[in-house]
Amino acid sequence: MLKKNRSFDLFKLDFTDINQNLIFIGAPGTGKTHLSISLGIEACKRGKSVQFYTAATLGNLLVELEDKLELGKFLKKLIKLIY
Repeated sequence: MLKKNRSFDLFKLDFTDINQNLIFIGAPGTGKTHLSISLGIEACKRGKSVQFYTAATLGNLLVELEDKLELGKFLKKLIKLIY
């Protein structure tokens, strides 16, 4: 469980300065999506580029892109966001 003070620390967005990703794991209804979207909005307000995927959506997208032989192009795009 994420403690309240730790969740506030996330809004400093320090993890973006060192190109670190976040993955939230937990049961349905625990606020993972809400927290992810809130952090994304805050990052956008600070001029950062943001991409958000649920695990299911990202998995399906990767399979689809691999079938279309476009996976490499997508991964290069993600790498540009990081660096």
